[in-house]
Amino acid sequence: MSQPEQRTGILVRLLELLVVVAALLRRRPARTLPSGVDAKDLGGGYEHGDMNALVVAGAALGLIGTLVLLFVLVTLFEQAMVSLPFTVSRPADLTGGLQAAPAPTPPAPALEAQSGQTSNPYRAAQEQKLNSYAWVDRGAGVVRIPIDRAMDLTAQRGLAAQPAPSAMPQDAGGTSPSMASSGRVEESYP
Repeated sequence: MSQPEQRTGILVRLLELLVVVAALLRRRPARTLPSGVDAKDLGGGYEHGDMNALVVAGAALGLIGTLVLLFVLVTLFEQAMVSLPFTVSRPADLTGGLQAAPAPTPPAPALEAQSGQTSNPYRAAQEQKLNSYAWVDRGAGVVRIPIDRAMDLTAQRGLAAQPAPSAMPQDAGGTSPSMASSGRVEESYP
């Protein structure tokens, strides 16, 4: 059994040697670097000229400054809208619980001096319309009459008769509403 293992071991060693020799013979000289690539940067693994630390630090400081300015502007806007004094401390209800902060009070309601004071003029104007004669449209001959008189005239003369309905459809049981029409169209049974 040692014979076949020894033959394959020798063959593998010969193939390895052949690959190494072929690689040495095919070795090409180092190419020149493309323009703009520094050998020192290539050895370091990245280009050192890509990033300037001062620019990144300046951008970070600019961002922080913008955020601070925005915070101040929003705080001033809130103060102007709510009319509360500006404070930098924690709110009293957070530090001392809900009992420490005074409860907000709504504005006092605008009460009437006497009941019905605002509706009395409106009701008087509507009563005057209901109980008086007046022209609605003189050219068309339309007149407004008191409501009591209008009810008396309607009781004496009656209402205008409605026209008799035209031929009423009769259901003889030979049709049914279809499922798709939801009863709007009658269809004959199958």
